[in-house]
Amino acid sequence: MSPVTHEASSSIVQGALAWLLSHPASAASASFLVLLVVLLRRRYPCLTLPALEKSFKRLEDAIQTYQGECPQHYYHEFHDGFLILRGDVRSLMYTYFYGHWDPVWTLRYWKSRMDHIREVVACYERCEDMHRSIQHAIEIYRQRQDSLLLGFYNHTEASAYSV
Repeated sequence: MSPVTHEASSSIVQGALAWLLSHPASAASASFLVLLVVLLRRRYPCLTLPALEKSFKRLEDAIQTYQGECPQHYYHEFHDGFLILRGDVRSLMYTYFYGHWDPVWTLRYWKSRMDHIREVVACYERCEDMHRSIQHAIEIYRQRQDSLLLGFYNHTEASAYSV
């Protein structure tokens, strides 16, 4: 950040703080609004398509890890759910970028926008649930493999000493 930009932004912040301190009712309202936004973001961490895409990418990576490490008999169950989620994500993106949106000043725009955000949140929650399931399945498979290897080595050592 250049010194001129830093000075300008610093003076804007100082001016805003001075105004808020001179108007306590506005400061309380601003604090309440910030608290509301923080609580909303904590409850709904994904309200936008880029955050949904990031979650979906993590899910895609987990599917690939599962496919590479674990047996294939459960892979189809995860893969089918993954394909459904991929279709939902693509549909939401298409609706957002190419769908018909009413003018911003209409109530129909805001209603359809809120419906779209609800769909994004629901899709995000499904992505996260599936991601947790896949991570759990991978962890169980790794633990099972470790216990099988440990049992094999213990059995081999025991038979070597029994001679």
